[in-house]
Parts: sequence; C-alpha cells; structure tokens
Amino acid sequence: MHRSYVVNTDCIAALEKSTAQQNTAASTGFSLMNNGDQVPVSRRILPMVRSALG
Repeated sequence: MHRSYVVNTDCIAALEKSTAQQNTAASTGFSLMNNGDQVPVSRRILPMVRSALG
C-alpha cells in the first residue's frame, strides 16, 4: 500500500495490476476494496501484500 493509506486486509477484495493508463511512477498495481475503492500498491510493497493475503 502507499504510505498514506491504512488498510484492513479483511476489506481487500482483490489485487489488480495497473494498466498503462492507470500506472503512475510509484505504483505497479492497486488493491480493490470491498466498497469499490482502489488503493495504490507500490512496487516495493507488492510482494509483502501478496504474502499477507496468502
């Protein structure tokens, strides 16, 4: 997750890759939340998020 977000892992519906149009310099993907919000996931944090979600 990006440093400015605090996320409850129980509320993550999916991890998605950013498309070329969505991609920013610091993000390679996003987590899709149960309420439909998208939270950016940085390249550095992505492996930790994946392992935490199982």
